[in-house]
Order: sequence, then C-alpha cells, then structure tokens
Amino acid sequence: MSTSVGAKKPPRNSDRLLTTLGVVTGLAMEAALIPVGTRPRLITHCAGPGPDAAAKAAWRLLEQGCEGLVSFGTAGGLDPSLASGTLILATEVRALTGAPAIPVDSAARLALMETCKRRGLPFAEGALLGSDTPILTPRAKTELFEETGALAVDMESHRVAEIAQDAGLPFLAVRVVADPANRSVPAWALKGIDAKGETRALPILLAVLLAPWRIPALIHLAQDSARASATLEAVSQEGLGG
Repeated sequence: MSTSVGAKKPPRNSDRLLTTLGVVTGLAMEAALIPVGTRPRLITHCAGPGPDAAAKAAWRLLEQGCEGLVSFGTAGGLDPSLASGTLILATEVRALTGAPAIPVDSAARLALMETCKRRGLPFAEGALLGSDTPILTPRAKTELFEETGALAVDMESHRVAEIAQDAGLPFLAVRVVADPANRSVPAWALKGIDAKGETRALPILLAVLLAPWRIPALIHLAQDSARASATLEAVSQEGLGG
C-alpha cells in the first residue's frame, strides 16, 4: 500500500468541530481502552506493532472518513526522570531517520491538556521519538535521550504523523511510559505480543519455566505495564472520551 498521497496538503483548520477521529494503536489491549459513543466519534484500528502496521491502520482510518489521526498507546521512556505510567502529551514527533520533526496539532493538544488538568491527570510535555526498531536497553535509551532530548520512543507515532501530514489532517500523539529509561526489555518478553498486537501468554510462561531467574524481570515488566495501562485507561475515558 502506498504511503503517500502526492504533494502535501495544507493542514485543515483544526479550530472547526471534528466529528470523527481515527485512533491508531499498536496493541489490541490499547485499542480496547478507547471509549465508544463519544463526541467526537472515535474509530480505533490496531494492525499490530511497528511502523508498517501503523501505516496500514492509519490508511484504513482515512478510508473510513476520519478527519484527524491520533497515535495512542505505550512508549519506552528516554528521559530518566519519567516513571512508568507517566502520560506524555507530545509537542512534536521526531524520527531516527533524520526526517524533519512533525508538530502535533496545537489546538487538539491544548484541549486535551486542559482536560487533563481539570480531571487531575498529571502529564509531561515534550518531543516523542519514532523508531522503526525496538529500543530495549538502558544504554540505548540513554544515548537517544542525550542525542535527541525526546521524552520517550515508540514505533508507530512517526508513521501516523507522516500520513496525517501528507493528508493535511490534524494529528495528536498520546503516549504513556511503559518501560522507563532504566529498564531493559528482554527479547523473550517481546514474544508475548504477536504480529496483530494480541497478547500471547504461553511464550512468556515457557520462557519463565525454562529460566526461572527471569521471574524478577517479569514482575517488574508486569508492574510497569499495569501502571501504563491504568494511565491509558484514565486518559482515554477522561480525555479522549471527555
């Protein structure tokens, strides 16, 4: 599927009322948190983790008539001051490819920021980094933070941002830190998510049974994931759904 619609269109006036927003997630559990029956109408699509899947999801949402795109889900922390569960309202999305940074829609971000303030949801503001491959180690996260200053990194937002920009549509990135900057994500843990973004418990259980010393790492990952999920649920219900 093509990832370009030709020449970039000028962004539409984001001050007008948007009736339908498309929400792209990399994980099925993230998509399940998006409320239905809200205004604006939210249409969610999860094609799986990674930039190619995010592009497919974004195009599917545009085909359904969405007037703006939201990248929603978890991210890996780069800023060492951010704990798991920290909500990030990105001001722009940068890519490791060196492509120019893409700003998020200021009106949409400010509206969500005000909603979070009213509902008592703490958040951090700053750049979000997009990577085509997972960033798994504290050393790699430290290097990226020193190089880019971005608060966190994910594998979907930069592709969604590019497609929204090409289509001349408003774009918003709402991400929550799952694994903080000082936390490694072991390769065996990645087997717990399949290509469609669905959770697979059996590979994780096998990994732990074969190597019981992995249990402490699994506990930390589970705790981080629970904090991130709680924040995502709160912002989806009180922010996106509010």
